[in-house]
Amino acid sequence: MIGLAQTNSILPLRPFRTGEHGLCSFVLDDRVFALDVDLVLEAITIESILPLPRSPHFVLGLFSLRGTPVPVVDLSRALEFGTMKTKPSPVVLVLKSGDLLAAFPVDRMGDVFLPDRGTILPANKDEHPAVSCFFSVTEAGSPRVITVLDSHYLLERLQGRSL
Repeated sequence: MIGLAQTNSILPLRPFRTGEHGLCSFVLDDRVFALDVDLVLEAITIESILPLPRSPHFVLGLFSLRGTPVPVVDLSRALEFGTMKTKPSPVVLVLKSGDLLAAFPVDRMGDVFLPDRGTILPANKDEHPAVSCFFSVTEAGSPRVITVLDSHYLLERLQGRSL
């Protein structure tokens, strides 16, 4: 374990209710994903990533967030979606949950959606375990379906726990 969580604390016990306070959407490898906004600290542009020897295969390195070292992870690899198709973007989404602080590159940020702005569609049993559900929203007359990632699954993967 490389210290994605600064202590050995367990995951917070409060359940993540999909979209309870909203969903933060982002684009990665031409796919639109969303996470519960409670997990998202901020989106920023970083200048460089410092390589981190002997880190898990999904860790790209570290960057400094106002003096705090933050691991940058390849979200596709962390969730076992495969590797990113493109070079990592300088825009990262910073996540925080308890003592865990991590970031991952995104191609671009999307919108923040409130739960009443769309419809939650259940994921079928054949979906990847990282997929919690889908969020269907209509914008400018065009329907869009966003893949909502399971916050618990993501946190477990980032903390190096096998599922």
